[in-house]
Amino acid sequence: MDSLSCPKHVAIILDGNGRWAQRRKLPRIAGHRAGVRALRKNFKTIRHSGIHCLSLFGFSTENWKRSAAEVQGLMRIFSNAAQRNVREILDARARFHWIGSADGLSEILVQRLRKLEEKTKQESDFHLILALNYGGRDEVVRAARKMAENTHPADLSQWTWENFSQYLDTRDIPDVDLVIRTSGEQRLSNFMLMQMAYAEIFFTPTLWPDFTGETFQQAMDFYASRDRRCGMIATSAGT
Repeated sequence: MDSLSCPKHVAIILDGNGRWAQRRKLPRIAGHRAGVRALRKNFKTIRHSGIHCLSLFGFSTENWKRSAAEVQGLMRIFSNAAQRNVREILDARARFHWIGSADGLSEILVQRLRKLEEKTKQESDFHLILALNYGGRDEVVRAARKMAENTHPADLSQWTWENFSQYLDTRDIPDVDLVIRTSGEQRLSNFMLMQMAYAEIFFTPTLWPDFTGETFQQAMDFYASRDRRCGMIATSAGT
């Protein structure tokens, strides 16, 4: 795939872990563990596909409504992954970013996420973004508060998209080009709403634990087939 038809930033909504487990008569947390294995299995393929940024929707601000047992299990998975996968991320020459709010997260989990960010901050070729305790609307509210604190009330000229975007969690990361959602659901679920303004969206019925390099390539081929106009006139003849 040439550089013009390859997205720079791919975001994946990792959906279907619970259903994967239920179909096998397993507890939902087993599906989340299988989801981690799927990510590790596919990471090298995605890393070397030509993209520069990979965003993963791990846990939303709405996911706190799930059972306490499932939430606690997920937090253990995130905490363990942040501690155990440091070498794998470093070997991939990837820079890790955590986006989301620290509210409600344990101190040890926040420390491990920040430590992983610090250890990989020298990398610039590939960015791995984990959205944990993240919601697009929550991000906008937090960004607006930060900008209001740093902007003189009378200087409304500073309230432009370019300036506002610098207060988002993704201020140093390009907008999303391609969104992949697994499990057959067809919605964005409050994920990176500002960053997906012109993203192509690929829905697959594949549950996340069953995701493979072949599924990823289907999404990449779908992106390459799109006429990327971003508000401009179509270039294809007859359109």
